[in-house]
Amino acid sequence: MAVHRVLPMPTTAGLTPNDLQPGPTHDPDLMAPRVRDAPHVLGHVDAGASLRHPPRLSPSPTLSLSPPAGPARLAHGSRPAADVPPPPPTAAPALAHDSADVGILLKENDAIVETNRNLHAQNRRLIKEVAQQTANVTTAEEALNDVIEEVDDLKEEMAIVRNGYQSTEEELKAVKAMLSQAYIDLEMQQAELRSAREDIGDRDAQMAHLRQSLEQAMAQYTSHVRESAALADGQHHAKQALAQAVATIAEKNEAITLLQKETRVLSDEFDKLQALCARYHENQAGLEGQHAAIVKTNHELSEALAQARLTIEQNRLTEAGLVKQVETLQQRMQAVEASQQAHAADAQAAAKARFAKQQRLLSGQVRVLEDALSEANAAHARTIRDKQSLEAEMEQLAAAGPDEARRVEGAVAALEERLRHVERDRQHLEQRCHSTQQQLLFTEKQHTTERLALATKIQQLEQRTQRTQDDAARAHEQLLESTRHRGELEKALDGCRRKLAQDHAASQAQLAAATQQSDAKRDELQARLAAVEQARDRATQELMHVITQQKVVICLESITFRQVP
Repeated sequence: MAVHRVLPMPTTAGLTPNDLQPGPTHDPDLMAPRVRDAPHVLGHVDAGASLRHPPRLSPSPTLSLSPPAGPARLAHGSRPAADVPPPPPTAAPALAHDSADVGILLKENDAIVETNRNLHAQNRRLIKEVAQQTANVTTAEEALNDVIEEVDDLKEEMAIVRNGYQSTEEELKAVKAMLSQAYIDLEMQQAELRSAREDIGDRDAQMAHLRQSLEQAMAQYTSHVRESAALADGQHHAKQALAQAVATIAEKNEAITLLQKETRVLSDEFDKLQALCARYHENQAGLEGQHAAIVKTNHELSEALAQARLTIEQNRLTEAGLVKQVETLQQRMQAVEASQQAHAADAQAAAKARFAKQQRLLSGQVRVLEDALSEANAAHARTIRDKQSLEAEMEQLAAAGPDEARRVEGAVAALEERLRHVERDRQHLEQRCHSTQQQLLFTEKQHTTERLALATKIQQLEQRTQRTQDDAARAHEQLLESTRHRGELEKALDGCRRKLAQDHAASQAQLAAATQQSDAKRDELQARLAAVEQARDRATQELMHVITQQKVVICLESITFRQVP
């Protein structure tokens, strides 16, 4: 009897998915026991068969010593039938029966091996899918964590925005409540003030009534005094009347004292009311200041816009005025330049003509005087020569006789007289020449002075022209500056408007987009999380099912093919 030993069944407990994956030298056929790789099994089978069946004398001619699936087994790498020792002749029927059983078992083993190979391939595929699903789950969890963090950040930002909005609403509600309470207090104080004014009116009426009573008492006292003065004979009646008058006066004095006390009390109350009114006015001023601050805060932008528009209009008007001033100054400058140039040219031409005329006139006079002086000098020289000749003749005639000497002396006296006349004419001509030269020098100096004055005037006109040009340039620069400032103001105004509109639209759009994005991300993440959880559960169930099937198959293989005698 053969002894069958059951080998221990392999288990996958404590293994990881990486341990279940095949290695580089993995052979799926090695996962299950095979008969072709264990020839000792056939040996045991043959030995058992020989023990069960006694040997016979001759084998059957139709007995096949190899299994029907021998070629298939050789294709799978089993040893050839020649290596198997031939059975004894007495074991032919049992061997044929065992060979048929072995062929059936080999076929079943091949089917089981193929199934096992398919299961291993499916197992590897499932392990890869599980690893991929695990990686996808990890990636999805990381993305989910990132998205959850983004959602938390957005929630915090939305909470901050909501808190700011709520705080602003609370402040606005507090301000509104404060204004409402202030209006209520104002109405109450106005009611108290009206009641106090009514009380003051009543007290004034009482004081007027008391004054009227006092006047009546004084009138009565006056009438009593007059009656006592008129009725001096009725002393008794007068004394009685006086006593009554004194009593009445005392009563009236007491009434006056009471009225004065009431007046002081009323004055104190009036002072208190005035203090109350002052506090009321102070409170009202404070409330009005708060209200004015709120109104000012609300209307700052409108005032700024109005001021900017007014500044722009003023700049436009100033620009128009400056343009007109520049045009007027340019026209005046051109007119002044033309008139001054014409006047300077006329004055210069007139001065030149006058100087040339005076110079020609004086030059003619100088030439005439020079000619006359030359003639006088020539006459003076001739006279001197005649005198010398006459003196020589006189000396000659002195020797000749007295008559001739007298004649010569008369001639000499006549010549001397002529010489004196010529000398006087020469001196007169020299004086005239000197005066003409002085007049010529004075005319030259006057012309030089006029020329310098004209040059100074021309320089002043040039300076005025330069100042006018500088003023025009400054006016043009101011015009350009005002134009640039106006453009900057318009740009700033447009920028403020656009910025306010953009900020408002951006805040609204950002709030709406943040809310919508948060809702969309929350929905998307919830959907993705649900899908990932479903996929993970499904993959886990499939993996557990495959592992369970694999365990069952391995148990069956171990029980069936791991037999040891």
